[in-house]
Amino acid sequence: MGECAVRGRVVDAETGEPIGRASVHLHGYAVPGDVLAQVAADGSFEFPDVSAGKYTMSVISTAGYQWTPYVGEGVRKDLGNVFTLAVGEALEGVELRAEQAYQVSGRLSDERGQPLGTEDRVLIKAWRKLAEPGFAGSTYSATWRTRWRPRDSTFMIEGLDGTPVILTAAVTSADQTVTIYPPCYYPGTFSRDDATIITFDDERHVLGVDLRLRRTGGVVLAGTVTDEDTGEPVPEAMVLVHRLDMLWDEAIAYSDEAGRYRFECLGPGEFLIHVDASPAGYVRTRETVFLTDGDEGAAVDVTLRRGVRFAGKVVDVDGNPLDAVIWSGTAQIEEPQGGGWYRPANRHCPRSLWTGNEALYGIGDGDYSDAVMLILAESEFLIPSMMPGQIEFRFDRLPTGYRILKVLHDGADLTGLGFFTEPGESYEDITIVVGPKPEPQQ
Repeated sequence: MGECAVRGRVVDAETGEPIGRASVHLHGYAVPGDVLAQVAADGSFEFPDVSAGKYTMSVISTAGYQWTPYVGEGVRKDLGNVFTLAVGEALEGVELRAEQAYQVSGRLSDERGQPLGTEDRVLIKAWRKLAEPGFAGSTYSATWRTRWRPRDSTFMIEGLDGTPVILTAAVTSADQTVTIYPPCYYPGTFSRDDATIITFDDERHVLGVDLRLRRTGGVVLAGTVTDEDTGEPVPEAMVLVHRLDMLWDEAIAYSDEAGRYRFECLGPGEFLIHVDASPAGYVRTRETVFLTDGDEGAAVDVTLRRGVRFAGKVVDVDGNPLDAVIWSGTAQIEEPQGGGWYRPANRHCPRSLWTGNEALYGIGDGDYSDAVMLILAESEFLIPSMMPGQIEFRFDRLPTGYRILKVLHDGADLTGLGFFTEPGESYEDITIVVGPKPEPQQ
């Protein structure tokens, strides 16, 4: 149980009336899990017994209203509306003023114009153009608060703020590691330049936005994935591509036995390709490519180099396994630049208890210098492959006041030194000891 609390109410920004059916979300950065509060009929909410630390708070998934962040006193807007609760602090009198939302609804169909009727994962997103670059340099922001009805292939996107949007729809496997239908723009094109812009004018609900999906017919991107040393093809490499200024509109293909991959579903523009064959021991890499509306498309061949494997466990100062619910971390050579985001990893990766099949993505070109610690059991972790070099471990989430105390391997404490690694090496039975920061001696 924590020693802090947050209390407040949710009201309509225009009328000031309480919103009794709202949901308030509290996200902690150094504590386990997120918390959701259902607002009472009088608009009041409470988060009792939360731990000290950094948080964001917002009104979410509330019918008829927009997502509304808490931006009160002490909030760091430059860090994504983060605020800090000190030990024993009670944040009282919070008022979240939610704006009424706009909606878009319509129907999805396949290449033949037939309803999808699928139980796969359907991703429908509304994109608005940003006035200035946002996260990781993106110039579009996506909203995908969508109600999807497979029985009649209809959808409704809620929570929009009334600015013009373009729509995309895609279908993936449940874990998002396989693309079934790639992202397609309304009314049914792979070219963002040809997408129909949806405007609201005086209407809060735009009807009849029907979008037809297809698998091919766009700009072609194809190539081979090979081993840097041997020149041999690398099969089962995941190739994920997305627009450089959108980030969340990815399509995924896998290399075949000859190392070949192919997309026929892109439009003109600047894209970032991420290639992940880490389950086979290769370093993840990425490359920027600019596509034009030509008949031949683009050929991008990728070479991969061998990486380093790490496996071990995380324990407390008494040697007890540290529950994976309260920690997550990475191995790094250098800090990622420009922010990172979690998206699907290669479907052949072991599933992590915490993140599933996910990897940390970032903007740039060349090999990734970091890798996520996949949590395989209560406190055991695995990094199938990462860039060779001087590698250290970092945690982005630990109990408040905790830090790395020791990194033990083969009888040595490598804390502060890191691992000096070469391609193809494997480090097993690593023990990372975490605990409260020791009190300074008098």
